[in-house]
Amino acid sequence: MKDFMAKAKLRGLRVDFMTMHCYGWPNVDSFLGKVKTLYDLYGKPIWVTEYAVADWEATATKPSRYSRAQTEDFMRGTVAGMRAMPYVERFAWKNRDISDPVMGNSALFDQRGWRTSTGRLYASL
Repeated sequence: MKDFMAKAKLRGLRVDFMTMHCYGWPNVDSFLGKVKTLYDLYGKPIWVTEYAVADWEATATKPSRYSRAQTEDFMRGTVAGMRAMPYVERFAWKNRDISDPVMGNSALFDQRGWRTSTGRLYASL
């Protein structure tokens, strides 16, 4: 990214905003720190194009270490945190199928297409 931004500046190109996505453990402070770091590096508005809780070690036989409750706490904290950051212009939660072992606890919809508790929470925020 640093190389790209340096070349864009050198060529007189305009960059209006920075995008990021993040899938990891449910740590609000760590996530918001990444958003702030991106802003501090480039001073541009931020669009968080996708983010959610993911356990990259989870499999069909090894459930996620992160519960839906932890995921929802993370969602509450990150939405509130990003709304308090004037440079965050947009953000979107990443949806995966509820049966996905890595990100199923982040799913916004169940198999019937109805909102999960996480989906209802996200809609309310």
